Amino acid sequence: SKLPDAKVFFVSIGNEVDVTLGTSEQRWREYTEFYRAVAPFVEEKFPQAVIGSKVTFESALRQSDSVKQLGSDQDELFVTYYPFEPGGFQVRDEQSVHDDFRRILDLYPDKKIYFTEIGYPSGKDNGSSEEKQAEFIKQAFIAWDTYATRVPYLNFLWLHDKSKKEVAEFERYYGISDKGFLSFLGTLGLRTYEGEDKPAYTELRKSAQERGW
Repeated sequence: SKLPDAKVFFVSIGNEVDVTLGTSEQRWREYTEFYRAVAPFVEEKFPQAVIGSKVTFESALRQSDSVKQLGSDQDELFVTYYPFEPGGFQVRDEQSVHDDFRRILDLYPDKKIYFTEIGYPSGKDNGSSEEKQAEFIKQAFIAWDTYATRVPYLNFLWLHDKSKKEVAEFERYYGISDKGFLSFLGTLGLRTYEGEDKPAYTELRKSAQERGW
């Protein structure tokens, strides 16, 4: 009722649900039952939208049986993707996006992958930099070219970095004070909080324009 003319592209029932469900088979079964009960109602309200449930890239690989069961009635998989080293918030090489795209597409050969969140922080506490972030954007577009028929959507998050106040609010909300985690949230934007273009934003514009967008 608030946005009567809005075109809703996709609706995610839950966000990174695997983080809460963990490795509990019972929780996955319960959430899968909940999802299947809710999805028809959402489809009725948004008949043109793609319906799914977001999971993290890592769980899509490690817990593929649970993820496949959750989305067994869907032709799409919603994934959030931030290429960190296992167990922390240190970025992996920018080139890793190519192998990562291939791995998840090979694991889910019958599904299209919607990267509902994709990003690469620029913070030094993540072992990153603005130059590395820009290179990741470039490589993500190249990888997308390779798998365009299977990857309909990428959502680079966020446009702007977060302020110190916002990062502090995230810290309270999540209850996590890890420097790498806070740097991740604070430097994920393609522009600074003050509105200055970072190299990643320049690369995003360039890569999009090269493809006629």
